[in-house]
Amino acid sequence: MSSPRSKENTVLVFTKPACPQCDAVKKWFDKHPDVPVEYAPIDENVLAQAVADGVQQAPVVVLVKDGLREHAHGGFNRLRLMEYRKALLS
Repeated sequence: MSSPRSKENTVLVFTKPACPQCDAVKKWFDKHPDVPVEYAPIDENVLAQAVADGVQQAPVVVLVKDGLREHAHGGFNRLRLMEYRKALLS
C-alpha cells in the first residue's frame, strides 16, 4: 500500500506568475501541510491537457491518486481542495 505522501498520491498545482488565484491555492496548502502537494509552472503540455479536461483558468489543480489523474480543475475552489484532501488522507 502506498504512503499518502508518495508521488502516487498528491495534488499537482500548475501556476503562472502574477496570478491571484494561484496565490490563494498556495495559501490554502500552507494552512493544510498534511496534504501532499507539488508546484510547477504551466507549460504547453499542461495547457494542452487542461484544455482537454475543460479547465480554462489558472492554476490548474490535479488530483493524483494511486498514480492516476483522478480529477482536474482550474482556479481556487476551497470545496474541491477539501475533497482532494479527504481523498488523499483517507
